[in-house]
Amino acid sequence: MAKINGNLIMMNVSGMLGKQVVIKNRAGKKYMCAPPTINNNRPLTPNKAAWRKKFKDFAAYGKYIGTIPEMKAAYQAVANPGQTAYNVAFKDARYPPEVTAVSIQGYSGTPGDKIFVQAKDDFRVTAVKVTIYSASGEMIEQGDAVEDGILWMYIVTNPNNTIKGSKILVTAYDLPGNKGVREIVL
Repeated sequence: MAKINGNLIMMNVSGMLGKQVVIKNRAGKKYMCAPPTINNNRPLTPNKAAWRKKFKDFAAYGKYIGTIPEMKAAYQAVANPGQTAYNVAFKDARYPPEVTAVSIQGYSGTPGDKIFVQAKDDFRVTAVKVTIYSASGEMIEQGDAVEDGILWMYIVTNPNNTIKGSKILVTAYDLPGNKGVREIVL
């Protein structure tokens, strides 16, 4: 590895030049070396293979959105300068929605009680599902919440006689089908 000292031409250069030479900056000193060799036949690790498949799925979703004019326009409307609808759709497919808050203050186990959910996504939350389990783990009820402004509201339909130890499971879904889950134990 050759050192580069005081050369004005190479002062701010780094990276590969013409697939012949690599300029590196280590500990504040510049070095010139041969490019690395890559074995294209090496097997992928299971983690890398899984991420490669996910990446292809994200890209396929981005391309699919480009074929639906109204969806492409919706994604383009939230794109930052320099981004395309494909970029926004790819990111939407990559990151699942998040259930940021669940308000159970109005829940006393009686029908008609309201549970409020706040969920966010980088594009749009399409659905929120609420499931209530008893303290013994038995499902009491399950249903879809209704969008109510910035919150989602679920109205309880079945009675829950033993609230202590009960569990409320909230799942938010986005357009690509990703889901974000939050569990509240009472």
